[in-house]
Amino acid sequence: MHNIIKSAATLSAALVISCAPFISAKPASAEPQRFTRGYVGAGVGFNEGGAVPNVTGRISFGDVPLSLRGTVFFGSENDVSYTLVVPTLTYDIGLGKSANLYVGGGYAVLGASDGQTSIAVNAGGVLTAGAEAEITKNIVLYGDGTFLNGANVWKVGLGYSF
Repeated sequence: MHNIIKSAATLSAALVISCAPFISAKPASAEPQRFTRGYVGAGVGFNEGGAVPNVTGRISFGDVPLSLRGTVFFGSENDVSYTLVVPTLTYDIGLGKSANLYVGGGYAVLGASDGQTSIAVNAGGVLTAGAEAEITKNIVLYGDGTFLNGANVWKVGLGYSF
């Protein structure tokens, strides 16, 4: 478990550092620049149980520095499949026209199925913080940490921006 957390922390630090080349000087106007495009992507999430695939999306509200984000984590253990759905609302802090830091909150719902029975459990409120940068035309590198009821999930991925 310690190695997974250490790896996730290293991966998150590398993501933030990788955003550095995309930070541009602030424009002369008082209007800060930030990345405003939406995207859909796929990546991997890490928690104390290991690595799991995920799908992530972002919808930006244009001139308002808020975004609606959603992530779905998939996994299975002992013949039980589970899905964790985490929608969040974030405040976006521009690092230039192609990169942001973001912080926010939301709610998580966990679904599980053994093939015969399915259940959904309200997992509770979440806090999230992360970074995103458009690394080439229409390709976004993103990563964040989500904190839920004493558990942490770290994710990193690539998205297609629109």
